[in-house]
Amino acid sequence: MTKHKLLEDLKAHFETIGAIRNLAQECSQELIDFLLKDSQYSNEYKSRFFLESAGMLVFKQLDFLTFLDLKNLGGSFTSYASKIGLSSKTRGLLKASNEVVLNFAYKDGVLKGGQSRDEEKQDEIFFNEILAKDEIDALFEPKALQNFEAIGDGDLEKLITEESNLLLKGNNLLALHSLKKKYRGKVKLIYIDPPYNTGNDSFKYNDKFNHSTWLTFMKNRLEIAREFLRDDGVIFVQCDNSPSSLNESPEMPYLGVLLDEIFGRNNYVSILTWKKKGNASNTITNGIGTITESIFMYAKNLENVDINLLGFKRKYSFSDEKGEYNLEHPIKTNDGEYERSTMVYSITIGDKIIFPPRNKRWTIGKETMDEIIKCGKFELIDDRFYIKKYEKDYIRGNATLYNNLLLEFGSLKSAKEELKKLGFDREAFSSPKPEPLLQRIIEISTNQNDLVMDFFVGSDHSCCCPQNG
Repeated sequence: MTKHKLLEDLKAHFETIGAIRNLAQECSQELIDFLLKDSQYSNEYKSRFFLESAGMLVFKQLDFLTFLDLKNLGGSFTSYASKIGLSSKTRGLLKASNEVVLNFAYKDGVLKGGQSRDEEKQDEIFFNEILAKDEIDALFEPKALQNFEAIGDGDLEKLITEESNLLLKGNNLLALHSLKKKYRGKVKLIYIDPPYNTGNDSFKYNDKFNHSTWLTFMKNRLEIAREFLRDDGVIFVQCDNSPSSLNESPEMPYLGVLLDEIFGRNNYVSILTWKKKGNASNTITNGIGTITESIFMYAKNLENVDINLLGFKRKYSFSDEKGEYNLEHPIKTNDGEYERSTMVYSITIGDKIIFPPRNKRWTIGKETMDEIIKCGKFELIDDRFYIKKYEKDYIRGNATLYNNLLLEFGSLKSAKEELKKLGFDREAFSSPKPEPLLQRIIEISTNQNDLVMDFFVGSDHSCCCPQNG
C-alpha cells in the first residue's frame, strides 16, 4: 500500500487536502467513519492512524496531519520534490520543538551510484527505503571484497589485518558497508574531503546534481561513517564556502544541519577555517571572493573525546627550590557592571597591610589568597604583591590550545606543488589538500597506532582508505 493510493482515496471522497485537514483538526465524525468503515482501505488507515487502548480506538491526529502536510509515512521524511528547509514534525514553532529536521527531496532514499568509470557522467540511482525495501536490504547486506591486489611486500592471504593500510577503489558506499563488520567501532579519526557541489569541482556523478541529491549522497555516507567511529572518535568534514552549482547559497550550512542530525548537536566540536589562497579569483561576480574552506569537526561522543594539546616550552623568569616560576600581579579594574566588593579586602604580610589600589580589586578570593600567603607562594617588590606561578599552577601546564583559524597550513598552490613532486600533474585534482593541513588534523585527534579513515581520498568516484595513524 503506497501513500499515493491513500491520498487519492481521501481526495476522491473529500475533494481537497485542505478540507481533509480541517476535518482532521476537528476530529470530525464524518472523517473517522470514512477512515474506519466507509473506505476500501479501512484496515490500512486503522493500522497507521489509530491506537487501540482499553478496548477503544484513539485517533493519532498528529500522525494523520503530518501525513497530509508532509506526506510522511513509515518514518520517512521525504517531503517535497524540489524544496529544502527546516521543519518540525508537528509543524509548530521551531523554538518549541526539540525535533527539528532538515527536509529535502529523496532524503529517505539511498544514492547507489551509477557510472563505471571516473570520467563518465551518469544519472544517479535512487532507491527508496520504504517502497523498494528489497533493493535497500541488498545494498546494506554484507559484501564480499574481490579483485585484491597487494602492492609492495605482503601476503595477499593476510591483506586485511589490524596493521594493514588499505586503499579500496570503487563506490565508497559499497566499500564502507563491506568493511563495516571488521572495522565498526574501531576508527579514531575520519577525515573526508567530499565533492562540494559547486559546479567547479570534479564531481561527475550527475549533470543535474542539486541540493537534494548532494544531501542524500552525504547522508548515506555519514550515517555509515558514524558506525565506524570509536566512542572517543571524531570526524572532520571539509566543505567549500562558495556558491553551489545552481548559483545559490553554498552547501556548507546544509551540511552543518545534516551533521547535527546524524551526530547530534551536543557532539559538535568546532568549525575550523582554512585559508586556501591569498587572493580572491578575478572571475567572481558578486564582488566578494571566497578564500577559505570550512572543516566541520564532530565527535561520536563528546564526553569521551580528549583533544591533544600543542606542546611548547613555557618560558619562566625565576626559579627557587620548588622549580621555575613566573610572577603575576593579581589585580584588575573594579568598575561598572564587573564591580565585586567581595574581592576588595586587605592582606597582611608581616607588619604590612596591603589593599588593592583605588578602583582595583584582587582577582583571587580571600580564602585562596590566605592559602597562597600561608604557603609562601608570593613575593613583595616595592610593596607590590605578586603570586608565584609554577608549571603545575597553569591549568594546561606546558601546553596550549589549538584555535580554529588555520592560516599557515599550506594552500591550494602548495598542495599542487606537492602533487608535482610526487610525479602527478599539478592539475590532476582541482582542489588538493596540503600535507600540513592533514598533519594538523591528525595531530589534533589521534595518537600512535590509532586507526584513520578517509573514504574519498580525492577520487571522483570514491575510495575507502583505513590506515594506522
